[in-house]
Amino acid sequence: MSNLKLKASVRSGSPKQSTEVEAELYGPSITNQHLLVNRHELEKVFAEAGSSMLVDLDIAGKINAPAIIKEIQRDPIKNQIIHVDFMQVDMEKTVTVSVGFLPQGKSNAISNMGGMLEKNLTKVVITCLPANLVKALTVDLAKLSDLKSVIRVSDLEIPAGVTVKTNPRDVIYSIAASRRAASTEAKGDAAPAAKAPAAKAAEPKKK
Repeated sequence: MSNLKLKASVRSGSPKQSTEVEAELYGPSITNQHLLVNRHELEKVFAEAGSSMLVDLDIAGKINAPAIIKEIQRDPIKNQIIHVDFMQVDMEKTVTVSVGFLPQGKSNAISNMGGMLEKNLTKVVITCLPANLVKALTVDLAKLSDLKSVIRVSDLEIPAGVTVKTNPRDVIYSIAASRRAASTEAKGDAAPAAKAPAAKAAEPKKK
């Protein structure tokens, strides 16, 4: 997948409030760049890239800077992006980012047993070369086969070249039992007891 592209210009004045956003580009081997980007284009790029995919910043048609969106600030009322920080990356050096999850498949515990999906972890930390960055890691919900099933970090499908730094024992998804599921499970637990043979009466002692 090719990197997403975003045009930027060198900032020389205040942004046009309706269409432009102030941006900062920084990195270990460059001088900080004060930029302006188009708000509409930035919103589209951020929706696709999040904070873990490469963005090619085209600065005034002269500089191409591969970068990651490190932080955005939004207007608390309009919810528009009003500021963005980009970090330039070295394509030959590993980077560390946080990524979320992309659930796929169907859970038997949800479809047939009345369970409800419970998300216990929203992101994991990964390291990789910039070319191997991913927006999210795939999670197979089919692993949730019964009401006691959990999916841990160790169950994730990890792409080649990516290393997960989060504790492999951490739980990502589990099943929260609904009233129907809890009732069904309780009946199932009680059934063997109901069928158990009655205890024999104690025989009278012989005199």
